Amino acid sequence: MPAPRSGPARLPGVVTAQFPGSVSAADTGDPRRWAITTVLGAVAFIAQLDFFIVNVVLDGIGKSFAGSPESLVSWVLSAYAVVFAAVLVPTGRLADQYGRKKVLLGGVAPFTAASAFAPALGVLIGAPCRRSAPP
Repeated sequence: MPAPRSGPARLPGVVTAQFPGSVSAADTGDPRRWAITTVLGAVAFIAQLDFFIVNVVLDGIGKSFAGSPESLVSWVLSAYAVVFAAVLVPTGRLADQYGRKKVLLGGVAPFTAASAFAPALGVLIGAPCRRSAPP
């Protein structure tokens, strides 16, 4: 019977670092990883900022569309939250299938365009549906 080994188990084909803090060649990652992380962080920040802004200016939105009941104005926030949550997982699947960069750009472009103008309250309520929809 072989003698018991001490230390972590070793798997065939797996390279482990010899010294604490050392990095193997396989662990260095994509050279553009910081640029990619920055872009994705900016996109996530913009999406959350938009949701935050809608919360903050909800009262102002109600005043801009005079005569609109408060219950209708609250649908601006509700529409954004519901559509964002409902489309998040299927869009991730589309990104896996068609490519993350294509789906990201396909979502950011309508998001930016739909955020630009809202001539009526109905457009403002419907805009999250369009900008959150997959390309």
